[in-house]
Amino acid sequence: MAEATTVSVLLRARDELSGKLKQVEGNMGKMAAGFEKHRRSIGIAATAIGGALMGIAAVSVKSSQSQQIGINQLDGALKNVGASYAAQGVAIEKVIEAQQRKTNFGDEEQRDALRELVLVSGDYEKSMAAMIPMMDLAAGKNMDLGAAATLVARAISGEETALTRYGISVEKGAGATAVLTEIMAKFGGQAEDAADPMIMLKNRVGDLAQSIGDVLAPVILELLPKIELMVRDMIAWTEAHPTLTKVLVVVAASLGAVMLVLGPMLLI
Repeated sequence: MAEATTVSVLLRARDELSGKLKQVEGNMGKMAAGFEKHRRSIGIAATAIGGALMGIAAVSVKSSQSQQIGINQLDGALKNVGASYAAQGVAIEKVIEAQQRKTNFGDEEQRDALRELVLVSGDYEKSMAAMIPMMDLAAGKNMDLGAAATLVARAISGEETALTRYGISVEKGAGATAVLTEIMAKFGGQAEDAADPMIMLKNRVGDLAQSIGDVLAPVILELLPKIELMVRDMIAWTEAHPTLTKVLVVVAASLGAVMLVLGPMLLI
């Protein structure tokens, strides 16, 4: 009797398991059918997503590299006047971050402007003091920040007449403090008043891209020498085999033309 009960339980378990397996098989079949039905759409979407991700990665790395180049250039200018980004970087970035939060001027634009101030004036302290007045002048006169940096740097370096055409007039030899005070008296607050939320958001998105690029850049940069070596080898090979290279180029171009025609046909 016990054996019969055991057999009955096992048969029931087998039937239940078989039913579940058939249900799973049916669901998998429906999934496969659905995939096949929408295969073209899924393929296009996957290709688009992959392309978009690769594009974002490329833009992010480029943005990160651009920022690093700007910092390197600023560091070079600072070292020429007895300072350095390593020593003054924290103070510089504090000012830049505060102004980016309140104005349309992004961090890279501000670093470039500070570099111009330092290069022209030859003085780090005066250049830092001129950052906010320079931005207010640029906003107030709808001027490029780099151009404003050059004018302000000349004015705080003893060329007081550099800003006369913009209504900034001080006595000869008055000094940098007098020039900056006069700029603030005439244009103070203009940079904040001109703040555009869309431009500020764009700057923040750029910062996000740079952060992503900071992570990806080391990997990409490690591969670049190998890629460059491959390109050099390819160039050397083509120069050593000009006739064969010509044939291969023609074949590749022809194949590209054929694929250009066949590709759309396969999507029908």
